[in-house]
Amino acid sequence: MSRLSPPGPWLDAIGIAVLAAIAGAMAWSVGGDAIDDFFITYRYADNLAAGHGLTFNPGERVFGTTAPGLALLLGALRWLTGVPVPTLGTSVTFAAVLATSAIVLVQARRRGRGPEALAGGGLLAASAFAWVHNGAEVFVVLALLAVAATLAARRGRLGDAAAGLVAGAAAWCRPDAVLGIGLLGLVEWVRRRRLPGTYGVAAAAVLAAGLAAAWAWFGSFLPATLEAKRLQAAWRPEIWPSGADFWPAASRLLAEHAVGSALLPLALLGLAGLPIAARRGGPALRLVVLYAAAQAVSYPLLGVAFYAWYLLPTLAAFGYGAAFAAGAAGRAAWRFFGARSWAAAPAVLVAALLLAPVAEGVGRSARRMLADPPAPSRLEDYRRAGAWLRRHLAPGQVVATVEVGTLGFYSQLPIHDVMGLVSPVSLPHIARGDQAGALAAGRPDVFVVYAPHSPFLGAVIGTERFAARWCEIARLPGAEELVVYGRRTPDGRAPAGRPGCARAAVASRPGPRP
Repeated sequence: MSRLSPPGPWLDAIGIAVLAAIAGAMAWSVGGDAIDDFFITYRYADNLAAGHGLTFNPGERVFGTTAPGLALLLGALRWLTGVPVPTLGTSVTFAAVLATSAIVLVQARRRGRGPEALAGGGLLAASAFAWVHNGAEVFVVLALLAVAATLAARRGRLGDAAAGLVAGAAAWCRPDAVLGIGLLGLVEWVRRRRLPGTYGVAAAAVLAAGLAAAWAWFGSFLPATLEAKRLQAAWRPEIWPSGADFWPAASRLLAEHAVGSALLPLALLGLAGLPIAARRGGPALRLVVLYAAAQAVSYPLLGVAFYAWYLLPTLAAFGYGAAFAAGAAGRAAWRFFGARSWAAAPAVLVAALLLAPVAEGVGRSARRMLADPPAPSRLEDYRRAGAWLRRHLAPGQVVATVEVGTLGFYSQLPIHDVMGLVSPVSLPHIARGDQAGALAAGRPDVFVVYAPHSPFLGAVIGTERFAARWCEIARLPGAEELVVYGRRTPDGRAPAGRPGCARAAVASRPGPRP
């Protein structure tokens, strides 16, 4: 007996069922809840299904999502099924996590590394940090790259063409997937000792089609969000760290919300196991590891502003790395005892002891999520505020705000994004650090919604310039109170006897407070 895991496809089925149960429980706990940024893509998808095209504000063709491919997928599913987009976002995340971990499991089991792949997939499927970010396009990208690597490993023109098409589709979901496309081509070039021409042509064709479609619809090849996030990092590095501060900020976040005190064991064991996972885990895991490494290096070098979901590929890769490192130690112990059947017990014990701190950290956060699903306070506040605005404002009135996703999705009103993610008109003002100018750039003619936690508008609210143009019309209670301001009359006064402002629909269309 030369392997700790006996061969047999039935093991794949059992392992996949275990992964599906873990991922399914986590997906059920979060439901359709997601962080605000993902609701930007959700609104594009919802508008697409409603016949408004791929737009955030109907009638405005602004490239304000980094995930147009995911928006197309969610929009199509919404149109076909009628299921709400947030629920579809969680469902797609479940399918992507399960597909990635199942592909890795099948390939690794064939190479005698089934236990390691099951453990690594379990860490990913049970990660509360990952499920807080359900709805992120990263999960779809990882699944598509895993499929592409599997197809390319089969060789043949048909397999190469299919691999190129699938890999190209990953870049439609996230631009930095081009790193994975290039790495897969490089891996196949080294492995075959010749350029995988068919793969390259197919991937290039999908990329070209995506760029052409983006230019035809948006008038831009790349999302405005890329420039907006670069300007954010340059303007307020203490809020959006980048460069040398990228990974220190990431480490603090992971320690606080992902694995707690197990961060150091995860980092050391994961780093040690990455080469083993890439070499022994099969083509899909190899590409996932290489893509995560390329992203981890390129983001700080490019000065990309830090956002939490950028950590997902690295977290997945390090989880697998930790599992494969622990497995390698267990196999070494097994060989030390002469590879006898009784030696399996101490070998498993060695591997389990090494992986225990990481598994305990992930498991603790997973148990906490399952026991008390974390409905993000901002999600609830903005969802409530969006419903309030929809009841009280007239159609077509513009809401200016900082976090535009959830508020825009549930209000269904035109949104001016003072941070510039979906309103590029704000970007020149952000570049100059002109907060008031960014607020006024979109000419929001009715309301500004101010969240007290916002680091952006805090320097604007309370100034004489702001007070001369806006007045408070409502406070919406929640975990953090949201304050709604309306534009004053041209002479600077509010209508007599009203808390509202000129042209404010709330003055003529009162409704219940949330």
